[in-house]
Amino acid sequence: MEPKAEKRAFEYAFGGPLGVLGIMLALPLAINVMILFGICYNEDGFAGILERLNGFFDDCWTALWCLLGWFLFQAVLYLSPLGKDIVGLPLSTGQRLKYRCNGFHAFVVTAGVALIAQFVLGLQLYRLFEIIWPMASVACGLCFALSVYLYIRALFRRTDELAQHGMSGNHIYDFFMGRELNPRTGKFDWKYFCELRPGLIGWIMLELSMVAFEYHTTGSCSLPLVLLTAFHAWYVGDALWNEPALLSTKDIIEEGFGFMLVFGDMAWVPFFYSSQTLYLVSARPDVPWLLVFISIVLHLVGYVIFRQSNLQKNLFRNSPNDPRVKAWKTIPTSVLGKNLLCDGWWSFVRHPNYLGDLLLAMSWTLMCGLDSFYPFIYCGYFFALLIHREIRDEEVCSKKYGDAWKEFRTRVPYRIFPFVF
Repeated sequence: MEPKAEKRAFEYAFGGPLGVLGIMLALPLAINVMILFGICYNEDGFAGILERLNGFFDDCWTALWCLLGWFLFQAVLYLSPLGKDIVGLPLSTGQRLKYRCNGFHAFVVTAGVALIAQFVLGLQLYRLFEIIWPMASVACGLCFALSVYLYIRALFRRTDELAQHGMSGNHIYDFFMGRELNPRTGKFDWKYFCELRPGLIGWIMLELSMVAFEYHTTGSCSLPLVLLTAFHAWYVGDALWNEPALLSTKDIIEEGFGFMLVFGDMAWVPFFYSSQTLYLVSARPDVPWLLVFISIVLHLVGYVIFRQSNLQKNLFRNSPNDPRVKAWKTIPTSVLGKNLLCDGWWSFVRHPNYLGDLLLAMSWTLMCGLDSFYPFIYCGYFFALLIHREIRDEEVCSKKYGDAWKEFRTRVPYRIFPFVF
């Protein structure tokens, strides 16, 4: 009689159930604290915060309707005939889903509607900034509500429709990681829609409201504020222009859609990522021209590395028969149809896309000057995020590819920063 195979213990990430519970409690608090500290930089200081508390709950109702209307507006654009359908990569079942790629169209239409609302209809965009704190608080609550809905519906799905990372059996952990891989209501793909639309475009709309607020209150806008908002709009527009590349990412292929992605996409990105712009509006620092110049150079260099490395990776994954791909150096692996790319940017460091992203984060931070620690919080968070992700990637790839990954590490010794890490 053959011995029974031992059942492998589920491998938790993020510190297991207790760790993710702490994260779920800490993230909404972190967003609210960041916004409150950002507001503190104006001349009213904490007195201004106390004054805002007077109408906070009334503003929460306004914020709720704004956010629900925003979500519905973006959903209508997503389901519209704009753009084209693209077939995704095969799932574990062999099925290939269709995705409506029209994020850039939605971005342009949204910008056009905002301009019409501001300059034709007389709706003042700066009023969004005046309720940014209630909007952030309400967004956190809506993310919890959506996560509950997604978790409940996932309880009635087949096993082959679930994500491996969300099948631990622990309700808290699975709620955080997400159980269902591709939750859909008809043609509406919840995860794919939320990944790029409401949060990313919302991030830019918030920053435009900050620019409008500064112009409304001072009659002008500082160069760092205009440049930083333009850099962020460029970053978001680039992501939406290259929307098909999202289909080959881990978020779409492997991760379930639970609190981690819901909160990250729809609360953390728009409200935390805009914190540096909030600082520029509230503190109005005098940023030296040298820092502005260094920031511009870092942004350009970071963008080239980030975009070129991602384009190379996507071409390698999606077009293996392309003549350019066949000419690249690769390492064969024991995984069927999977080779490791070690050419171009991917021979420079193991994660050149992370390097480019981090240079962009450094650029945006320097645009805020050196007078306060506040703008550096985003940069520190982003460094920690990508280094943690790289360590997690390293563990997964080492187990998946074995000796091939060892050879890859020998050929490309540096993880993110050449000669450093």
